[in-house]
Parts: sequence; structure tokens; C-alpha cells
Amino acid sequence: PEAERAWRRALARALAKSDVRLVFEVATELTQPEYLDDDRRPIVREDGTPIITSALLREALMAKTRAALQLGASGGTAGDVDWWAEAERSLEELETLDQWADEPPTNRGTVATLRAQIDARYGHADDALRRLDAIRPAMTSRLDRLDLAIALAGVYATRGEPAAIEHLAEAIGLADGNAEVPQRQLVELRQMLATQCLMHDRYDVAVTQFLLVRERSPRGSIARCHV
Repeated sequence: PEAERAWRRALARALAKSDVRLVFEVATELTQPEYLDDDRRPIVREDGTPIITSALLREALMAKTRAALQLGASGGTAGDVDWWAEAERSLEELETLDQWADEPPTNRGTVATLRAQIDARYGHADDALRRLDAIRPAMTSRLDRLDLAIALAGVYATRGEPAAIEHLAEAIGLADGNAEVPQRQLVELRQMLATQCLMHDRYDVAVTQFLLVRERSPRGSIARCHV
């Protein structure tokens, strides 16, 4: 359907611009009452067909969860939005969708890395580590390993442990040069690594990362100004 193609084009444009807030807004469009009933399932037309497919809803919820997590981890861009709460709600809806949808469920490892980041944020770092250890053997693709490294870095950062540095460095190595990773995400990973290095007296690495952020950020950008 044309509406579905238009939505995917809008999401692709937001991703191409590395505009995480816009990605969140585009994804949120399909989770509004115009599309979902009170049980958060797609509204069914008179002819018995859903107004949006469960596959499209899954895609929207995944994009919404990832965007909210990224905004939460970077401090967000609006003080009136609790990005972590938005991420948790979206992930819960995604997990519920997997229980009733006819299509195969969302990749278990992907869901685990998203859930672990939320667990760690709310003080359940040990649970998050157990969750990540359980799915580690199945995380074999480059993007899977990137998700795992980011999740592990977030957990160890929450615990104040220097192991966060190792996992952020791994995430940057996996993200750098990967066309599927938005440039903004790579910049934020470098900023997070620099911050962790400052906390653990690794000033040489911190300076290197801050200089890379400055060098690769457009003149006048927020990231450049924060360096």
C-alpha cells in the first residue's frame, strides 16, 4: 500500500539524516489511536483486514524503542520527555506483539540487549548482565555484536566500572565505517567513551575521542560545541 511505502520512506529519510528525534516521531505515528485499538492491536477494517500489518507495527516499535534508548543515553534533546520510560513502554508493546502476531517473533538477542539497557538504567545491572550473558553466543553478526557491546557498556557504566571503556571501544570499532550505523550514533559513542575515560583517568583516550568528534562533526553542530 502507498501509505506503508510513504511511512518507510519517511523513516529512511530520518535515519539517513541521523536525526534520532525525527526517527522517534516517525515511528510514533503508527502507534497512535488512529491505527491501534485499546488493546494496542491494529484496528481492523470492515472487510476484516488490519489498517496496518503486525510486521509494520513491529518495525515501528523497534525503531521507536531504539531511538528512545539512544536519546536517553545521550541525555535527550527535550527536558519534558522521559526517554527511558518511552523506551520501556515501546519495548513492552513489542514483547506483547510477539505473543499474538502470526509472524516469527522479534530476534531474541535484539530484545535482550534493549531490555538489558533499560534494566541497568533502573538499577538492575546484575539482571542485565545475566540476560546478556545468556544471549552472547547467538550474537554473531556485526550489528548483533554492536548491540551487545553497547548494552554491556551501558550496564558497566551504570555500575561505575572501567569495563565500560572496553565495550565502548569495541562498539566504536564495529560502528565506524558501517553504512547501517547513523553518523550521529557513532559520534555519541565517541562522546560516551571520552566521558568514561575521564572518569577512570584515561585522559589520553578521552582527548583522542574528543578530537575525533570535533573533526568529524559539522561546524556549528551541538556535538562540536560540546567538545
